[in-house]
Amino acid sequence: MIDKLNITWLQAIFISCIAAAASAILCIGMRPQSLPGALLFLASPLPLVVAGLSCNALVAALAALIGCLALTTIQSPSLPLMYGLVVGLPSWLMCLSTQFRKNQKNIITSGTIVFGICCYVSILVISVTIILVPEYDNLATYLSDIIKESFRVQADSNSFSNLNEKDENVISIFVRILPHMSAISFFTMLVASAYLSIKISHMLSMLDREWPDFRHLQLPFIALITVCLALPLSFSNGYMGFGAEIFTAVLSLCFMLQGLAVLHFKLAKSLYWRWLLLVSWSAIIIFGFIGLGFTVLGLADFIFDFRKLRQSNPTSPNHPKIYT
Repeated sequence: MIDKLNITWLQAIFISCIAAAASAILCIGMRPQSLPGALLFLASPLPLVVAGLSCNALVAALAALIGCLALTTIQSPSLPLMYGLVVGLPSWLMCLSTQFRKNQKNIITSGTIVFGICCYVSILVISVTIILVPEYDNLATYLSDIIKESFRVQADSNSFSNLNEKDENVISIFVRILPHMSAISFFTMLVASAYLSIKISHMLSMLDREWPDFRHLQLPFIALITVCLALPLSFSNGYMGFGAEIFTAVLSLCFMLQGLAVLHFKLAKSLYWRWLLLVSWSAIIIFGFIGLGFTVLGLADFIFDFRKLRQSNPTSPNHPKIYT
């Protein structure tokens, strides 16, 4: 028997198959020339995490395994491996951490999970890059070839067969930001899946674990230490600087989320809080540089504790328990 909801193993296997099928279907359309397929891939962890939170972390693990096996029969060999590392394994770890949080009296917080996702994604991107291209000097050429091939697939003609100077400049920009954007995309995918999964499970009354409101998101202090180490190291040469850049880019999103949590907290009692938050989030999506301001706000929150979370009583009305 499985503890959560007292479901049997047969029921757990059935739920895992449903979650795996939904997740795998979202991955099938992911091709370089398919933007909708890429967007669907970003939602692929959602069925696994919902199943894991609503039932048990083992259900998420089984669903991830079934999804990997299913994808081996219909896609290239690289997709099941990518699915397992980017979707399956982190989905199971997130579900496992929520169970650990419940059993260990809130040692694992939402901020800890966000920072954990940051570390996992950064280490994954760095490790895969080093495995594929052991010599850092060859990395630019390797990425350039991948991008040119992607452009050729998307082009209606062989317009990229003879590259001109303008095309080369565009490709060089993509080469510079591709690993960082991959890490940021995977981080956004996993954090969004965790948030939506908790919301869905809670709305269906299938989440019996208390979860903090987003307004009380606070990263662990080690996140501040990590960014202080990664930022100066990002100016180094070779893979040392490359890895530090990846960590700095993803950590900036973590602190941006904490800055937005501060905004949510301060606007909670405002009459027009929904509209103010909508404008704030829209501004970040449309004008990305505005997010830097919230990143700075999140960093400053470590020092000034704008929400007074370190002095607040977890049982007070100002400290809601359920993630809403």
